[in-house]
Amino acid sequence: MPWRLCIFPEIRQQDDFVTITYDNSQETDPGLQNLGLNDCYLYLAARTDAFTIYTFGDDGVAGTAFDPADHPECQMSASLDEPGIFTFTFLPESFFEGVPSNIDQSPYAGQAMDNGVRFYVTRAGHTFLGPPPSNTIGLINCD
Repeated sequence: MPWRLCIFPEIRQQDDFVTITYDNSQETDPGLQNLGLNDCYLYLAARTDAFTIYTFGDDGVAGTAFDPADHPECQMSASLDEPGIFTFTFLPESFFEGVPSNIDQSPYAGQAMDNGVRFYVTRAGHTFLGPPPSNTIGLINCD
């Protein structure tokens, strides 16, 4: 599995930046192996409660496939020192601001992300056999 969640120095707080690091050398999906420097993207979705998910890059229509080629802001940065290592740093609450919901088609307006951020790695033109893998970063709502 190419993912390891490491929280340092404490439990993740709502206003903390998050860095996702991906090691492509551990990838088991043949369609995602040996990614080039500009090929690695993240699909990101924020879950604010059991029924509401805000997907970055979603056009508000449930079932519309995420196309990373349309969202350069979701591109992971390749490490020049370590081939196959990609990172992405963001502040979830800011990143999702104004993103339409694929549930009710209203823009994300800063609700607490009580259930966290879901993500997976993809590349332009990639099709998963079955549902994409689901990874979650839980967020603490300290309000």
